[in-house]
Amino acid sequence: MAPNAVDDEKPVVLVTGCAKGGIGYEYCQAFSSLGCRVVATDAGSATDAGVFARHVARRVMSPRPPREIVYGSMTALFAALAAAPLWARDAFFANRFGLAKMMR
Repeated sequence: MAPNAVDDEKPVVLVTGCAKGGIGYEYCQAFSSLGCRVVATDAGSATDAGVFARHVARRVMSPRPPREIVYGSMTALFAALAAAPLWARDAFFANRFGLAKMMR
């Protein structure tokens, strides 16, 4: 298939970690709707946001959160959240994963 001249003028966005249900997947959808050419990658070890929330978020939001959690490809996120105040962690997890709805 020959390249299209119109496609050559569109910005190309590379998004890594595009497991369906994750933030990378949402970035793909957003950039595509803006008319960008999106190149997405998804490693087999990518952690789906729903799986992440079920297995980890409750532990992190507990009154005595663990000092360290290693879980899938989200380990770097935990390192950043560990340094954040508890109120910031609570807000992040509640807004990102809708935990108030999950606990009802």
